[in-house]
Amino acid sequence: MSGDNEILYRKSTDGGSNFGNTVNLSNKEGNQGFPDIAASNNQA
Repeated sequence: MSGDNEILYRKSTDGGSNFGNTVNLSNKEGNQGFPDIAASNNQA
């Protein structure tokens, strides 16, 4: 990997028609490689 990769998140509450603001989950300097996501029932 190269560059300063970040892990970003945007949420939709209407089935994907609109999305909220982008949130930087990693918010650190350097490469943020190999992210994971967890889900429980219908929640991610």
